[in-house]
Amino acid sequence: MMQKEIVKFKNSFLDTYLRYVEDTESPRIFHIWSALSGVAACLGRRVTFPFGICDLFANHYILLVGPPGGRKSTAINIMSKLVRNATAIRFAPSDTAGQRQGLIIAMEGINGSEDGGLIDELDAAIAAADLETIANIEMRIDPRDSHTMYICASEFNSFIGTNASEMITFLGKMYDGENYDYKLKNTQNILIDPLLNMLGGTTPTNIASAFPPEAIGQGFMSRVILVFGSRKFKKIPWPKPLDKDLAKKLSETYHWLYYELDGEITVANEARDLLTTMYDEEIELNDPRFVYYCERRHIHLLKLTMLLAVARRDTVVSLQDVKEAQSILQLTEKFMPDALGEYGMSPLAAAKQKLVEFLQHAKGPVGSHILWALLQRDMKAVDFRNTLSDLVNANKIQEVRIKSQTDENQTVQAFVYKDEKQTEVEEALKAMME
Repeated sequence: MMQKEIVKFKNSFLDTYLRYVEDTESPRIFHIWSALSGVAACLGRRVTFPFGICDLFANHYILLVGPPGGRKSTAINIMSKLVRNATAIRFAPSDTAGQRQGLIIAMEGINGSEDGGLIDELDAAIAAADLETIANIEMRIDPRDSHTMYICASEFNSFIGTNASEMITFLGKMYDGENYDYKLKNTQNILIDPLLNMLGGTTPTNIASAFPPEAIGQGFMSRVILVFGSRKFKKIPWPKPLDKDLAKKLSETYHWLYYELDGEITVANEARDLLTTMYDEEIELNDPRFVYYCERRHIHLLKLTMLLAVARRDTVVSLQDVKEAQSILQLTEKFMPDALGEYGMSPLAAAKQKLVEFLQHAKGPVGSHILWALLQRDMKAVDFRNTLSDLVNANKIQEVRIKSQTDENQTVQAFVYKDEKQTEVEEALKAMME
């Protein structure tokens, strides 16, 4: 098997991270966004970016999207282990059944079960009258982050539930860090200075079941970075342990970000000039489902420049940070429509996505008669023909001819998934920082 070239980033943190995960199967774009999500979670509300009448926080909502077995969980778990070991970040419950009440309670710290164990540890220290431990624990809790939390869900649908409109509205409020009025039993409460970071793994089909169609119109999806990966980076039948020295180096950065970094992020003049120019540039995302995302795109870019700056342990956004942020974001945006699949496109969206994913997992071309047998309960014959035509025209599948199983002298119509997307991603990542 041909060895794939390691991507070299000028950002020292990302370069180290990609060397750390080189012998894993996850798409590199998954690792890049997972690493940066961990950086965002470390900053909480302590690090801000002055922006007009308000301050921007570095938090992100990121969904890694790909087929089952695409190693989304691998990318998420590698990063979360580093962050858990290096910080006292409070992780959200992994399963809320789509109910916001459980997440609200966890953010308030009422039951103390989802705060990295700090409350239980503090109780034990108090019981033992261990004054030194009590002092150390109290120093680890910054009051500004008392209501911040990190959603890190490799099975995102277990967290979000199905058609969870109330949860989606709540997540929108938490992205912006706004105070939230809520009622528990007979008491009225206010969640003051909250903030959420989110990293999840899902599939295009599961996105359609998790989010009601109005989620796009409400603008929630405009707050989400959809990171698509159609296949594994490479196949590794016998994974090796990850490099401990690189893990230590990465953990030290996460530790520094969480315990040491505090205050405002500023922008170098040349970086500010480039960001101003980029603000007026047209966004190459010609999909009506991303209209609201395009309106919010400048904010996503600013937040990403923050992450790249602090990841290299600086509080000034440089020209290089802006260039790398723009490259990463443009590459990600190029494949956002594939992350959504057919969601929100038509009443037959679920059936069309089912066909695409079936071909994606097939080892080769699949005859049209087999595809019809798969979908005849989901659509009429005329819709099936139109679906095949639409997907071919959209460059998602390709029509080929294969030998008939009953007559070798005859050929039959078949279709194959056009697996060019991930190759483009990998090639673009290699060329990005050369």
